[in-house]
Amino acid sequence: MIMRVTIHQPEHMPWPGFFHKMINADLFIILDTVQYRKNYFQNRNRIVGEVGDPIWLTVPTKNISFEELISEKLIDKTSNHWPRKYLNLIKSCYTGTQFFKDYSDELFQIVSNDFDKLADLNIALIMFFRKHLGIGCEIMLSSTITHYGSKSDLNLALCKAVGANEYLSGASGRDYLDLTSFSISGIKVLFNDYNPPNYLSPNYHPYLSTLDLLFRHGPNAVNIIKTGGKEF
Repeated sequence: MIMRVTIHQPEHMPWPGFFHKMINADLFIILDTVQYRKNYFQNRNRIVGEVGDPIWLTVPTKNISFEELISEKLIDKTSNHWPRKYLNLIKSCYTGTQFFKDYSDELFQIVSNDFDKLADLNIALIMFFRKHLGIGCEIMLSSTITHYGSKSDLNLALCKAVGANEYLSGASGRDYLDLTSFSISGIKVLFNDYNPPNYLSPNYHPYLSTLDLLFRHGPNAVNIIKTGGKEF
């Protein structure tokens, strides 16, 4: 029996490629036990601004240590614009979209839930998208799995711990995965070469948060996500 696992850090408001991996896996491991990466996609993502250009939607965070794990990163709740400015930015950019009213109340409630940790907010948002995209694969946190190592060894250890026989990697995995080690362990490695789908929008841009797609296309968003995939 095939047990396909994919692994990804808990990005903020992830892009469609994140959920394409989830759609094509039996188990999605949220990797919350690696170092936080500043100025990446862990506390921010891109949406379309009022004038039609991509802008950053950002969660303010506290800078305590360069060695903080994603699971340890704190939201800076002392910032006088969190979450008011964040939510107002979403409203100003998407109030006029077809499906804004279908999802905005639930989304805003999640953001307003007074999370202390960034990972908890991100995971709640990931589960929000997962639900509305109708994705049914199992979800686990790496922090609940005994594992070791870094990079390729880390991914292999997680796959072995959960009994995987297939590992679905992002395209960048070609740069660091030790395919021989996976093969020796009886785990087939597949690569998800994902191209952002071009969907109907007055201001389409690739590599935006899935939020843009969901507000514009609602229940059909999952079908659009699937069109960006290639054969593994």
